[in-house]
Order: sequence, then C-alpha cells, then structure tokens
Amino acid sequence: NQRIATIRPDGHRVSWLTYGSGHLLAMKVDDIELLSYQRDDLHREIVRHQGNGLQQRQSWTPNGQLQEQTVALTGSSTRLLVRNYRYDDAGQLTDLHDNRRGDINYRYDPLGRLLG
Repeated sequence: NQRIATIRPDGHRVSWLTYGSGHLLAMKVDDIELLSYQRDDLHREIVRHQGNGLQQRQSWTPNGQLQEQTVALTGSSTRLLVRNYRYDDAGQLTDLHDNRRGDINYRYDPLGRLLG
C-alpha cells in the first residue's frame, strides 16, 4: 500500500509514479511534471529529467560504483557539469574530477581509513 499523492497545506497536489517495490519514476505538482527518471535493469538512475529543462545523466562501473555524472539542457550536447569518479582495487573513491570545482584526490591508510 503505497501513497501515490498528497495534498499540501497550500492546496497543491503532489503525486508520484512508482514501479516495482517503490522505485520512483516521476513526480508531479498539480499535474505538472517536475522530475522523471530512467533506470537501468538494476534500477539505478541513469537519466533524470527536470522540469526546468535540465537533464542529469549517470553512468556506473561494472561493480556498481558511480562513474560519471553530467548535467546539460535537454536536447543540447553542451554539458554544464561533468564529474568523473575513479576507484582503487579495494573499491574506494580515489579521484573526483569536476569541471567546475576541479580535482579532488582521496588517499587511504592501510586499514582503508580516509587520510586527512
């Protein structure tokens, strides 16, 4: 028994479209779609369409780790944001490249604890 809609105190109706065990496919306010999602066969989000015309894409490594995120205007090939993630053999995040904020490198001690 899943909630599919609610009325906010200001009278606006928020509704959700889900599938399976509750994976979100879309969200609407007053029948205006604010968000919609595309998912892969493992139910991971691969594309998020936003009501403001932005489209966010994610790609995943074979191990299920986030590999890349991009944001662009729907229908445009110009990417406003690009983030690439790299991991070590233990699966820990080692490098984050962000085209707006630069690079961040992460290092770990032999026990796998993040070093300052």
